Amino acid sequence: RKKLQVELRELQKKTDTTFILVTHDQDEAIAVSDRILVMHQGQIVQDGSPEDVYEHPVNRFVSTFIGEANILECERVSEKMAHTDFGDLALEKDPAWNANAESKVCGGIAIRMEDIHVCKNDENFPNNVFPAKILQRIFRGDYWELIAELPGENGKSLQLRVMTDPDEIYNPGDSVNLYMEPQYLQVLSD
Repeated sequence: RKKLQVELRELQKKTDTTFILVTHDQDEAIAVSDRILVMHQGQIVQDGSPEDVYEHPVNRFVSTFIGEANILECERVSEKMAHTDFGDLALEKDPAWNANAESKVCGGIAIRMEDIHVCKNDENFPNNVFPAKILQRIFRGDYWELIAELPGENGKSLQLRVMTDPDEIYNPGDSVNLYMEPQYLQVLSD
């Protein structure tokens, strides 16, 4: 199947012909496409390059359909700040929060597990660093998937999925800090 994907791309370039591929396989769509249209309930919900659709999903459906994402519930604090149960998040871009500038409504924030960094307690970042506890470590071949728990307000906690290199070993019970770089936080429309 992977060989066929490469052959399809080569054939398309050789013949300079537009191909339309309809698939539910997100990896295949990303691998063979120059442009992706994501449909949900009969409507096109996002149109863009594979990189743009993956890195800047517009809503919850796209963020979890193309790749995997952690969804953080939030409310608006200011143009570039959102409040979550575990603290305030600085954002890089001015998101299209809501037509009503006074509204605190936030559709949520998506962040990919590879965009959350485990950092040492003595590392100093200006923002978006939160204490967490490792609950699980799952070997995925070329990376570790960690399930990390962030303590929240009113006794609530949030579990995030985090990806680390195979040579970074964190064990269940370890206390760590998680850093979420503002450029990778994507405010969703819903």
